[in-house]
Amino acid sequence: MKKTMIALALMSIAATASATDEILVQVEMYRGTERLHLVADVVESGETADMQDKHFYGYGERPSLNELRLGAMKSPKAEEKSLVLGLEAHVTPHLQPDGRILVDTDVKYTGLKDAKHDGRDSAQGKAPSTQIQVAAFQQVVGSGTRTTYSGFDETDREKRVVITAIKMM
Repeated sequence: MKKTMIALALMSIAATASATDEILVQVEMYRGTERLHLVADVVESGETADMQDKHFYGYGERPSLNELRLGAMKSPKAEEKSLVLGLEAHVTPHLQPDGRILVDTDVKYTGLKDAKHDGRDSAQGKAPSTQIQVAAFQQVVGSGTRTTYSGFDETDREKRVVITAIKMM
């Protein structure tokens, strides 16, 4: 009898554990037709997926002409520096009783202000200019539905964010 009760209790725990409401959330960022970033994670309903796709952008600062003339530097090597650029997304899906998903999304994108940075700024001792774009939105979507947010930022209408949420079986 004791073994039967233990077995029933374990089966009950196993059934509860497998009945979680896991949701796949995916965030894509595009500029025109070019996909810049893609991040995805599986979380339980009500839990936040903290995702990021970042990279380092290296640049160097060269010595000034005065420093070279005065011999302040033995070797005119550039000092390596870097900036952290990329996408950071925080997505919290909430499974609704009707099967749809309420998606709370916060997105932060850090990019170069001038996509054609050629190093002239860093030759003058300046770091390349960056632009930080932030957006927050909330929407109820059907499982598997892609939702697009165009005009990610007033200053850059070409960028868009695509959110997908899928209830896992």
